Amino acid sequence: MIDLFDFFDSIDGARYCHYSDELGVLFVWYGGRTVSLFHRYNPIMEPINSFTVGEGKEDNPTREEVHDEIINFINAKEAQE
Repeated sequence: MIDLFDFFDSIDGARYCHYSDELGVLFVWYGGRTVSLFHRYNPIMEPINSFTVGEGKEDNPTREEVHDEIINFINAKEAQE
């Protein structure tokens, strides 16, 4: 079971969060180029993975670009199953 204090600590300072019920993953973006992934059954709320957004670009990604990359990531994972 996830401790709510650990949950809120893990998303503190986040600029964008997106939850995928299909994958059971919370995507958290704190700014910059990295999106961290937290699995719903991980009780200590440590990231299980991460990916880079806007690789090769000079500017930091916008919230919309991060959202689009997350949706693409989810769609790619679902297509693999």
